[in-house]
Amino acid sequence: MPAPIALVTGSLPPHDVCGVGDYTRCLFDELEKVQPVDLLHIPIRRPVEAELLRVFRGREIVHVEYPTEGWGKSVLPSFLPMARSLYGRQARLLLTLHEWSQMNRVRRASILPLVARADAFIFVTSHEREAFLSSAPAAARSKPSWVIPIGVNLQVPVVPSEEVLAFRDELLDGGKFDLLVTHFGFIHAGKQPGKLLDTIVALREAGRRPRLVLVGGFQQDKQGEREAFEREIAARGIADAVKFTGFVEDEKLAALYMASGDVNVSLFADGLSSRRGSFWYSTQHGCALVTTSPTDWRDFERVKDSLRPPHVNFVQKDASAKEIADAVLSIEPYAPFRYPRVPVEQWSDIARLHGEVYAALRATSS
Repeated sequence: MPAPIALVTGSLPPHDVCGVGDYTRCLFDELEKVQPVDLLHIPIRRPVEAELLRVFRGREIVHVEYPTEGWGKSVLPSFLPMARSLYGRQARLLLTLHEWSQMNRVRRASILPLVARADAFIFVTSHEREAFLSSAPAAARSKPSWVIPIGVNLQVPVVPSEEVLAFRDELLDGGKFDLLVTHFGFIHAGKQPGKLLDTIVALREAGRRPRLVLVGGFQQDKQGEREAFEREIAARGIADAVKFTGFVEDEKLAALYMASGDVNVSLFADGLSSRRGSFWYSTQHGCALVTTSPTDWRDFERVKDSLRPPHVNFVQKDASAKEIADAVLSIEPYAPFRYPRVPVEQWSDIARLHGEVYAALRATSS
């Protein structure tokens, strides 16, 4: 028998194309501890008509996670209301919109059927909710909505300092480099990779010997972008200073890379948002961070006292590579775990808040 609640996603780890796949898995792991729930993965690269039609059968609530990358160019989610009309008229459709503010007009238009037929919405930041309320169709804006923050998707194991120091020495390659700059997560235009490379050049011009360690890489279907990025690296003459790790499945190894760095640099073209799981993960390893100023400080109100120099150093969205390099150079000398972890939302609390939403939806359907 199907569980009364179905959590639906277009991608899941270890081969998901965005952090929302990890988010959905973490949410499911906590939800199933307290109530019956099914996790339905509907891949976007093969025929899925049968899975689609079964989504609503026997359900009380179908909760769809909708990030742009997680569903690719697929219009599949917009057919979910049709499946409900055939097989689950009484089911409630709940939609989490992770990045409404980042969708272009074509993307928004492609999911309007899904948005129009949803019974309620969840957003991961106040900024995303306000963007929706200022631009979505009036009928959708009038429906119930909640803001529930995200947590850290990946586990952060405790790594002994001596292991971190030994690992750092390997990355410094016998003194060939004197500064380790890390970048965590997928690489895409929204994280300004070209400016990141320019920052490495600026650090060289300032007399340092930086090494850029990219902990992660490009999505599987973005290899053309990786090749273009590698050409940019070569054109700047810094190929010897850039290390790609690719996807790091071993959580201890990922933690070693992050804890070994002098500074983690993440440059968000649209400003830092609390929905950036890569940012939260980067704050857990005791290294310094240089990142873009928040788009909306309200979403960081709970931890604003932790987001200060020398641990977290902000630059403006339009900061030059030299300004970013200057921020990197201002950071105090390296030591393992020199800063405390920034407090993050716990998945048990996130799941509890989702449970309250499910209860509210059930109450409106009775």
